Amino acid sequence: MSTRGIASVIELVNLLNLSSYLRLVPKESAASTLRYIYLDHTHGVSLIPPKPLLFPFFSRFRWSVIPLISELFHRFNKPKGVEDESIDAVLTRRFGSEVARVFASSLVHGIFAADSREVSFHTAFPGLKHAEALGGGSILKGLPKALAAARKQAVMRRLMISLAEEQYETGELEAAMKKSSLFTFEGGLEMVVRTLEDRVRKHENVEIIMGVGANSMEKATTDRDFEIKLSDGSMLTPSHVISTLPLPALNTITSSTKAIKSSPLPNLLSNPSATVQVLNLVFPPSQTPLHLPGFGFLVPRPKEGYPSSPTFIRKEDGKHILQNLLGVVFDSYRDPEFDHKTDPTAITLMMGGAFPLYIPPGFDDAQSHHPSGTTVSNTLPASSLQIYLDTLAHYLNVNLPEPTMHALHTHYDCIPTYTPGHETRMNELQEAKKGGVWGERLKIIGTVAHPSLVSCITSAREAAIEVASGKSLSGDVVDGESPVKAAP
Repeated sequence: MSTRGIASVIELVNLLNLSSYLRLVPKESAASTLRYIYLDHTHGVSLIPPKPLLFPFFSRFRWSVIPLISELFHRFNKPKGVEDESIDAVLTRRFGSEVARVFASSLVHGIFAADSREVSFHTAFPGLKHAEALGGGSILKGLPKALAAARKQAVMRRLMISLAEEQYETGELEAAMKKSSLFTFEGGLEMVVRTLEDRVRKHENVEIIMGVGANSMEKATTDRDFEIKLSDGSMLTPSHVISTLPLPALNTITSSTKAIKSSPLPNLLSNPSATVQVLNLVFPPSQTPLHLPGFGFLVPRPKEGYPSSPTFIRKEDGKHILQNLLGVVFDSYRDPEFDHKTDPTAITLMMGGAFPLYIPPGFDDAQSHHPSGTTVSNTLPASSLQIYLDTLAHYLNVNLPEPTMHALHTHYDCIPTYTPGHETRMNELQEAKKGGVWGERLKIIGTVAHPSLVSCITSAREAAIEVASGKSLSGDVVDGESPVKAAP
């Protein structure tokens, strides 16, 4: 996480007075240090060695030692003329197909819910890209140099922030956050959104319009205001627009306008998106732990490839087991004082993405009814809930009690899949926007660079500063004309 990125998050928490609701997870806790991978039906959920030098001492990962060591001696083998590759392609040519499948695909499942064979290496792992370059082709050789360069860059960044007087209002939180590797909020991340909404509503010069969509966004010339037609027939005429829409949604509201014909916005439809299901489960206190200590586990791409069906029937007992699991998070272990004997156990299942989506019988599975980004929440009937419980028990190899609460959420097209060449395409988009009638008054941010919460908060902060000041953070003049007329 960049210096600017973490500072933006800490500042937001501090300004919203959410420090008392913040739950910090110490760096030495099980949730911070213990992570697992589901290897296969034979080995089950397996602890990932916390340090590279420990791989030879973990029997389930001993097979990876030779490929990892061999990478140090492999010659430069990047294809000529290829600027970007998929994560799987890079790690396969450096470490072999099995290392790429087990480690890379599971990690990509946890971040993008996508197939590692389709995700850009440069966009997803810029640090490893830098390491490969510094190591003369070897990622492991270049990694120490890349880490040292990153530390130096962070120091320089802090110095630049100081010299530019770009101060972050972090209060005393920054020191506390340095001692933790994870954090959450009492009441969930939704608390941040709700608190931010309440704070913004208190400003008399701000209006929030809810329950109304944007049908189109027009802009005649560079010096004219935008014209945004809403679904209720009304129109907004802001001087500046900060778009956090998914790029396909931005394409929808601009594709039929006059502006797009004279100044096209390229590559808005270049990336597919993943649909993810999230099942939250809460179990009553139990005498024995329901899962291993730690953060959770991820599931790699199966050796035989992604299944065509989201379920299979287990031969031993005829139970239906889901085979579309991306990973499982042990939410309870985020609390350092968690005790399974006295506290409820909370577990989250992540499903779908690169795997087939499972729609329980009787539930509407017509995605056309659910626009991109829509969340559909359901309470499951007992028979459908049992399939999820049987699946979780299958992976954890435990007997599970009846949950006291559950909620299934389906997030349609929620995470963009950054295919190879993404950075180049986004640069083309920004240059086309800058040179056309849209100009610098239109900011396209959000998940353009990365889908993480940190990235979204940082890009939003920077865009707001640029619009308010009339200058970009690099010092370029953004707009030297009329005062800002804000769109809700």
